[in-house]
Amino acid sequence: MPERQFSWANRYLKGKVDWQQMAEGNSSNRLFRGYWQGQVLILRVNAPGDVAFGVDRHKEYRILKLIAGQSWAPDILYNDWENGWCLMKEAGTVTSADHFSDTLQDQLICCVNQWQRLNCFTSSTRTPYQALWNEYRRVYARYSETGPAYAGSDKTSASAYLSLKPLEQLLELSWKRLQLLPELPLCLVHHDLHPGNLCLREGRLKVLDWEYGGFGIGWFDAAALRQQFAIESEKIMEMPVFTGLSTQEVLQGLDMADWLNSSLELLWHSVRCLLHRDGSEVLAERVLRARKLLEDSTGKRSTLDLENI
Repeated sequence: MPERQFSWANRYLKGKVDWQQMAEGNSSNRLFRGYWQGQVLILRVNAPGDVAFGVDRHKEYRILKLIAGQSWAPDILYNDWENGWCLMKEAGTVTSADHFSDTLQDQLICCVNQWQRLNCFTSSTRTPYQALWNEYRRVYARYSETGPAYAGSDKTSASAYLSLKPLEQLLELSWKRLQLLPELPLCLVHHDLHPGNLCLREGRLKVLDWEYGGFGIGWFDAAALRQQFAIESEKIMEMPVFTGLSTQEVLQGLDMADWLNSSLELLWHSVRCLLHRDGSEVLAERVLRARKLLEDSTGKRSTLDLENI
């Protein structure tokens, strides 16, 4: 148990709170619930860098300060990012894509429109896409430099050796496709928009987990509206960020961003798999999914030979 974080949080609250661990859910962090002066509080103990790959805690701190006070923003009491914990009020009940009504769809679009219009951009809150891709490259290179990548614990097993080539190709293709997205004004982007990161309290949405938030390419959140919440393209096209683009440009951009979101999710999980040595079977599944995304990107089968994976 993270006794140090408990102690720091209790010291901030000037009282003793009995912190109880919550179910893991979709979060990489460890979450604890406690009761204090009639309020339900959540203590987030930050995951280490090899688990929350690509997270910049200082940037997240700045983003949370920027959005503080917005109706859809988490109610942060104290964010001690340097010591790895964040204290906030409970946001409500986690939403479900299966019960996401038209009213909630419209409310979510309104939330995204609001944060896309925030104009307090600084260099420290910009999403460094190139640096992120380079970090992926370094991880893959580390596990490929001696030949086949080892991802299991039994080095005598032939199935433990896998080529990372499909993942590396997917990474490079995703970088090229990122440059082809129709240009949009720089705006605040959540970058991890899905039902597990939304809560509902008294009919109002709260958007949580801004770990990957930053000023960047608005296509990622727009595509997530369609992918994760089944919001129709016609509604998305009406968002102010797309002013000046034709219907065809928006639809093509959303399709490309759909593919990019799926690719980045897979690449993120594959890096987690490598760093944690989760096992060759898990990595093999990631490699095969990378192959499928490569095929989907061209509408035809990749020239990669599956027998060499």
